[in-house]
Amino acid sequence: MNNSSNPLEGKFVHQVYFWLVDPEEPANKAALLEGLEKLSAIPEIVYFHIGSPAATRRDVIDSSYSLSWLAVFSNAKDQDIYQEHPIHLDFVANCKHLWNKVVVYDSSAIGKS
Repeated sequence: MNNSSNPLEGKFVHQVYFWLVDPEEPANKAALLEGLEKLSAIPEIVYFHIGSPAATRRDVIDSSYSLSWLAVFSNAKDQDIYQEHPIHLDFVANCKHLWNKVVVYDSSAIGKS
């Protein structure tokens, strides 16, 4: 693989999976989606993606979550800024009642900080 064509080369990737308290309630999913969309205004985010479980079915795939949030940063320092940004703090304060479980996976390129 040619790393020069990899748009994530050297980036810091922040992946978050949310399990809603009441996943069958459309208003809860809509409220979380609205909150996640507001997060995208944080200037340190290079790229973001909001998703829901794909229709793939294999033993190794966990499709039990309700929504996922992926944010890409230039580096770990920018992700630290994001964590303390007022928009992010507001998101947590206003949306935490919507979920009963959150799992976060942060990664940086091998050999990069």
